[in-house]
Amino acid sequence: MAAWVRSDGLERTDLETAEELREALGITRRGFQSDAVLGNVVRRTKPKASAASSEDTAPGDEAEPGDQDPSDE
Repeated sequence: MAAWVRSDGLERTDLETAEELREALGITRRGFQSDAVLGNVVRRTKPKASAASSEDTAPGDEAEPGDQDPSDE
């Protein structure tokens, strides 16, 4: 469904894409869980090219230089 929303070629922020998904799916009630699911769907299905240059990520979402995953050690 996320791919279908993006297929029109319009540039959208993550929030705009989530709102389009909400409308397309007919979700009328807002809530923490529906917002979280839609946000994760948008983030996880984002094309690789725009994921690297996303301007609408929340502060702290990106790893700082020198941060490592503990499982890498």
